Amino acid sequence: MNAARTTWFGMSGASAIVLGIARTLTPDPSGVGTHVQLGLPRCFFLRSTGLPCPACGLTTAFAHMARGEAAQAASANALGVLLFAIVCCSVPLGVWAGVRDLPLAETLARFHAAKSCSAIAIIGLVYWCARVTWIVVH
Repeated sequence: MNAARTTWFGMSGASAIVLGIARTLTPDPSGVGTHVQLGLPRCFFLRSTGLPCPACGLTTAFAHMARGEAAQAASANALGVLLFAIVCCSVPLGVWAGVRDLPLAETLARFHAAKSCSAIAIIGLVYWCARVTWIVVH
């Protein structure tokens, strides 16, 4: 199997594993902390400042989305809803691209992957700033 096929199928498999793990986790009622079920430490930023880091609530959002609980997921971290949708789309996309043996760089360029990732990062930063401002003000 060539490198592009391996990469596409690897992306698809990794995405499916992430979705499967999300389904096995019990969403933390606080909206953050679900990741400790994976043996990861509590968020240092949250513990230190009392404010969520940009990733706080993402695992919880994924666990809720894996159960079809979009409102609870958005409450934990709204960016998680978008990222979950992207991971869901990555499963069939990776299989389709692998079966068709699409060239990796060319295909990612057609999908404007770099611009999309930049846009998602900017959305995440703006969302995090709004989230922290909301917490501080209220």
